[in-house]
Formats: sequence, structure tokens, C-alpha cells
Amino acid sequence: MLCFKYLHVIIITALILSITASSTAGSSLIMPALNLNHEQVENFREHDLRIARIIDIVFPDASDEQKLSWRMLLLGTVATETNFLNMYSHRSQNGNGPYQIIGDTAYGIIHKYITYPLKGTNIIARRTTLIPLFEKATNGRITWVQLYDMSKDELIGLCVSDHDFAALISLLVYKDAFERNNVNEISSNPSELASLWKKYYNTDLGLGTEKRFMERFIPLYYYIV
Repeated sequence: MLCFKYLHVIIITALILSITASSTAGSSLIMPALNLNHEQVENFREHDLRIARIIDIVFPDASDEQKLSWRMLLLGTVATETNFLNMYSHRSQNGNGPYQIIGDTAYGIIHKYITYPLKGTNIIARRTTLIPLFEKATNGRITWVQLYDMSKDELIGLCVSDHDFAALISLLVYKDAFERNNVNEISSNPSELASLWKKYYNTDLGLGTEKRFMERFIPLYYYIV
């Protein structure tokens, strides 16, 4: 098995050779080096812009370093879950949309994280600072009032059809888990990002591996940074 210690050297060399061999600008230039087709490159760019915008909405006061780490974690999530391919980003039994979110997860973010029952009472509490995020992230398409009354099936539909919504839900899955487990800062180290994805996103119930995260994310990592 190839040691990750030397993998980045091979990737950077491939990138240099690709650039040297091609005089074509734009997406066709990076496709050979990253081993991505045109669809994947375009989807990667769209997700990257979307994720950066949503991170700014959720964490406006975070350091540039932490925003970059969040960006890498979420891009690594898409890469690992669906590899920026539309054919894997529909409804399925295992997950839905580019982030492969299941109905229970989306419903839980709405009804167990942003709103949640106070222990031993019938009172429903709210994390009020999170409620406006959906309208901001979707440019007004989706309001909190709409979301709160949606069924799991309707939320699944949004995870597939509205990638702004899906990206925000994905981020909040991590945010919820990090808060419960006292994860205060995110490392930019790819292997640590892989561990975060497996432990808190894919979890022990998922079939994904840290190895797959690394294989799909490492080429993107050296493009991003």
C-alpha cells in the first residue's frame, strides 16, 4: 500500500506534468491532474463557492484558518460521499443528495438540535441564532416556518433538489456533533479531517472508510491550499 507520506509528491508531480503538457485554460487543465471529468470539475467549483459562502454565514467571526478547515471538511465530505457525480446525488436507500443525508438526520437537525425538548418537561427550546440560517443560506427560498412543518420525506427532497440547504444541513450535523463532544477547533490535516468525517458524519453505522476519504480528498487538498 502506498504511504500517504509520499502521495502528495506524486500528485503535485502529476499536476505539473499536466500543466506542462496542456496549453488549454480552465477546467480541462486540472481534470487530468485531479483525475476528474468535466462534470466533477464543474460540480467541485460550484460546491466550493457554495460552501465558502455558507461558512461565512454560519461562522462570520471565525478565523480564516478555521474557515479553511471547515471548507476542506465539507468538500471532503462531498468527495467521499458522491465524488461530485450527479448519478450518486439522487435519492437512495443509503443517503440523499450530494452529501448523502438520510431523512432521520435532516429531521433531527430541525427537531433535536435547532429545536429540542427540555429534559423532564413538555417545553420545546430553540437555538434562536440558528433559525435564520436557512433563509440566509437559500437566499430566501426556504424559511424556518416551512421547514419546521416538513415531513422527513419533504426534507429528503430538499437535500436532493436544493444544494444550499443540503450543505447547511451537512455543516450543522458536524456542528452539533462537535458541540456535544467538545471539538472546539478543526485541524486542516487531511488524515484528521478523515477521522472527523468517519467518527461524526459517516459514523460506525456507515460503510465508508477513512482510506476512501483520503483517496478522494488528497488531490483536492493540494488544489485548495
